[in-house]
Amino acid sequence: MACSFHEPPLVPVIEGKWWQLTTTYPDISPYEYTEGDNKVCDFTIFQAQNGTWQLIACVRGTSYPGHHRFLYRWEARHITDTLWKEKGIFLTTGTLNGPDALGKQLDTTLYPREGLLQAPHCITDNNLYFLFYNNAGAHCIISKDGLEWTPLKNDEGNYVFFEMGRDVMIFDDRNASGQWIAYYTSGKQYPQYMAARTCSSLTGKWSEETMVYDGFSNTRNPIYRNEFAESPFVIKAGNFYYLFAQFHVFVSDHPLQFMNKSKIANFESPVYEERAWAPEIIRDNNGQYYLAAYRTNGIWITRMKFVNPK
Repeated sequence: MACSFHEPPLVPVIEGKWWQLTTTYPDISPYEYTEGDNKVCDFTIFQAQNGTWQLIACVRGTSYPGHHRFLYRWEARHITDTLWKEKGIFLTTGTLNGPDALGKQLDTTLYPREGLLQAPHCITDNNLYFLFYNNAGAHCIISKDGLEWTPLKNDEGNYVFFEMGRDVMIFDDRNASGQWIAYYTSGKQYPQYMAARTCSSLTGKWSEETMVYDGFSNTRNPIYRNEFAESPFVIKAGNFYYLFAQFHVFVSDHPLQFMNKSKIANFESPVYEERAWAPEIIRDNNGQYYLAAYRTNGIWITRMKFVNPK
């Protein structure tokens, strides 16, 4: 699975200013916000079939029963737009004691945990959209257009595709290894770590878990426990794989081996000396890269590019 290469890895750099996509307090009526900050957290950004840009994020710390989380949606005509239009609550688990505001009652065969929807990540394959997220394991919904969605079962007829902690992202490595790779935060031990599973088919049998990064090596002091084990994101440029452990970027010639690898970049937050989390890299149809992340006042984005090392 490792690459053969002669040229040194390219270096990711931020290109230009950041702009704001969302606030951290969208309209979630009839529900309300409760304790804590950073209501809008892990998210995914993609372009729907009709050309609109979609942003789906976890909103936490709400009055929704159970674990107080659901997924929320924003929309824009262009990825460069600021303050995207709020489209409302996108997905809930349903509630135990009667239907929720979306008319859903909890089906524990679909969602074992009430009010727990976390860290969505959308990919496309064969003109279909697959949105993965967490509820006591990896779940997925599927769409033909990126707008209307239905729950998806795996080949064994289960809604849970594989066990994991949280913060899943799916990487297409089929051109190199013939595999899809699911990266996520493992909750099997403390401190937590970044883990991965592989599979030749999204709905097939996923491999056993392997640790890809310990979640703390070669980073600065975390401001909360497991900060750098959360929200892994991997992309490939040239012959190299880049792991974003928050804004620490590690480079490797192997997609499952980021321990003891070089840190090739360390990005700054949209606001100096204020943290940003859960980075996601988006590449548009023109090949332009974007780096998005959430901070205390919502989700922000900037352009990114790869340059030759100095």
